[in-house]
Amino acid sequence: MNQRLLRERFLTRTQADFVAAATRGAVSIARGDIPPINPNEPPSAYTYIHNNLLFTKAEDGTGIYAHQGGDDAARYVAAKDLRGVEILERLDVDGLSVMQTVLVDYLGERWIAQSLIPGLFKAARDEADAAAAAEKGDGEAAPVVPNAETPNKDDYPPTAAFRIVYGAAEPEKPDEKIRASKYFHEQLAKKVARQMRFAEHDVKDQEGAVTKLWTASDMHGIAATDGRSYFIDCCAPLLLCLPFLPVN
Repeated sequence: MNQRLLRERFLTRTQADFVAAATRGAVSIARGDIPPINPNEPPSAYTYIHNNLLFTKAEDGTGIYAHQGGDDAARYVAAKDLRGVEILERLDVDGLSVMQTVLVDYLGERWIAQSLIPGLFKAARDEADAAAAAEKGDGEAAPVVPNAETPNKDDYPPTAAFRIVYGAAEPEKPDEKIRASKYFHEQLAKKVARQMRFAEHDVKDQEGAVTKLWTASDMHGIAATDGRSYFIDCCAPLLLCLPFLPVN
């Protein structure tokens, strides 16, 4: 019991500090004090990184919600994605991580602040170049993540980069290719599905290949360069069974 209380105390403190940092960052961005990392794109699609936090505006910058309400739909989806993250944190599945997420409403705009997943903006080509340089002796070899003791080591390509290992391989083309790594399917998604009353089902891609999933294909499992497994895009799949959320 003492360990549980100590853990809850640390989690509460960490979340409070994250909310405070996210709020300060969102206000600074809204005031124009921080430039975007993609200034060549439309303002609604701007992305910001400040104090190792990822900031985006809850607007339909890419037009994917144009047929559902545009910016209003984007704001709604952001709120539901936050609720999905809260549910996953409540389920507390061993070995599963999520992007810490905060919504900040300021002067009529909604900002999404999230923790950065390691490798999110690191190109695979950069890692390949680094590996080649290490083989030639031009530089120090990067630490191997994951290592032999990492339970999800089979989810990583030879140059361990940010990689979708569960769900649609390309978020922009959810029906083109589906992935379901054995570790993610059996050890993580299955545990979430059991608590949320999800059933294992077949998903067929454009080529006719059938893949078994426990969640919707637009809910993505990630193998990050820190050796952890993440679930992102937690909007619709979890909220379908919200009334059946178990009470701990």
